[in-house]
Amino acid sequence: MAVVLQCGKCRHELIRETPTHSAVLTAHGEESQADPKPDGSKCSDVCQSSHWFLKDTAAPWISDLISKAEWTKGKLNCPNCDARIGSFDFVSTSKCACRSHVLPAVHFVKSKVDSKLQGTDLLAALKK
Repeated sequence: MAVVLQCGKCRHELIRETPTHSAVLTAHGEESQADPKPDGSKCSDVCQSSHWFLKDTAAPWISDLISKAEWTKGKLNCPNCDARIGSFDFVSTSKCACRSHVLPAVHFVKSKVDSKLQGTDLLAALKK
């Protein structure tokens, strides 16, 4: 299964994962599964409930914004409608809820983007 993230305002496609290109990370910086199973840890409950953590190479437009900000910090806006959808911060690091890992620096706010699962029957995924 692959995740497709779209702007919540204009529905412009922001990120599309493929079997060979994973863009979404867990709060621990590991590659995420499209349908993660909660393991009962604080991290899966707290951190990932409000943010999509991303690789800094998730999309060329994200890499360009990071380079333009000289790898410090900045806001991520939709390249189509300019709505704010997230941010990045390579200066001040935050730890996950279990305090054992540093959160990935790039994230989208889940309330600002829409997500879709590609390559699966959505009803079957929801029943799990």
